[in-house]
Amino acid sequence: MGNDMFKNKTSDKAFSLNYHLILIISLCVLLMIPQLFFNSLLDQRQYFLDDAKSNITSSWGKSLIISPPLLSLELYSIESSTESSTESSTESSTEKNVKFFNKAIVIPSEFKADVQLNASTRTKGFYSAKIYTATVNYSGYFDLSKITPFDENLAVSNNFDLDVLTTKNIYVNKFFKFEVDGKDYLENINSGRSFYLDTLGVKLDIGHQSICDSMLNQKIPFNISFEIRGSSDIILHAIAKTNTIMVQATGVTPKFTGDNLPSQYSIQDNSFNAVYNISNFSNTSKFILADRFDFATESIIDISELFNQYSLIERLTKYAFFFILVTFACIFIVESICNIYLTAVHFLVVGSALVLFYLVVLSLSEHMLFAYAYIIASLLMILMIALYLKTIFKNKKIAVFMGLVLTSMYTVLFAIIHAQNYALLVGTLILVVLLGAIMYVTAKLKTYSINADKTDDINKTSVTDNSNKS
Repeated sequence: MGNDMFKNKTSDKAFSLNYHLILIISLCVLLMIPQLFFNSLLDQRQYFLDDAKSNITSSWGKSLIISPPLLSLELYSIESSTESSTESSTESSTEKNVKFFNKAIVIPSEFKADVQLNASTRTKGFYSAKIYTATVNYSGYFDLSKITPFDENLAVSNNFDLDVLTTKNIYVNKFFKFEVDGKDYLENINSGRSFYLDTLGVKLDIGHQSICDSMLNQKIPFNISFEIRGSSDIILHAIAKTNTIMVQATGVTPKFTGDNLPSQYSIQDNSFNAVYNISNFSNTSKFILADRFDFATESIIDISELFNQYSLIERLTKYAFFFILVTFACIFIVESICNIYLTAVHFLVVGSALVLFYLVVLSLSEHMLFAYAYIIASLLMILMIALYLKTIFKNKKIAVFMGLVLTSMYTVLFAIIHAQNYALLVGTLILVVLLGAIMYVTAKLKTYSINADKTDDINKTSVTDNSNKS
């Protein structure tokens, strides 16, 4: 009879353990429901941030475009036409010259740009946005001697313009210098629009005869300097034959993207230097018809904030299920060692504290640095959970152990969200270690077998029969 009781207790314990594991996993899934509501709240706060940044930057400036100035000229062709008329039984023919105008673009042979950028932060409520003021210097020359000879039926008009491209002209504070071929055009700057962008340029004092005859064998240098406002990113159009663009900035951290990366750069605390050396060997400085012109390459320096508190918290939420599962698994290991098993209510309370952590971080990060908010929220949750488990298990060592486990996990999680390249590796190593610990603990649990139970019954019956016969 004693063996029967032991057998039933073993089977009941195994059944209860399996039920306990299913309960833990089910609670992990259940706790994802409040996490969905939190994600909706996070999206709403992100929208408020974007709206505040838009209000701040809309009146200050958008992207800064660094592009070589373009020399535009008008072309026309001369054609002959004949008109016939019959008056008083006589035929006459008249030849007329017909002009068809088209705009052409000449690209510089050499272009150098020096950009000095100083950024600052403006706030609206507890939201902030980066804005900057940049001093830009352009220099270079147009090599008209390398222009493909004009068609014999193609002529150049007297209208020549040199245009500087901007996102919007209102973002330009002032021009310091606007020299072309040694002549100062600072007082003759006009606004316009071309290639879906605003332009600030001048009409050059170059006649038709000089451009066709003498100036085709010389270079036209330019030297332009101006101050402009902006935010978000810097867009570089390296369309000249040789391009050297130097950017020095303070108060921002860059992200380099686009068709070309800088030849050399250095990034320090909230400042950077970058140099672009780009050559276009296919560009022979011959003129291009305006309707066929296109910016072949585009390099971007994104100087907006790479991470804000909402993007970092969003990364945290991606590991919510993993974090809860690992915490519950550690509690299960403690249960197995102490032979004390928590109820669903206990696990639900601990899981609620783990989910509440994200809301605490979100609330604090809007009023202080994210790192400080993360430390305060994690310490608060660690202390609450450790004291709660101490009360349940009546054991200080267990509270200290779980406190150390949670501290390690929050530390690793903080490192993961700041180094995404190693997130998969670190997460995999944690799972391997956790699985090893679970295997070590569960290997010491007593096993049971239905067939073994039946064999025990047969052996017990045989022993009883033999004793009766004797």
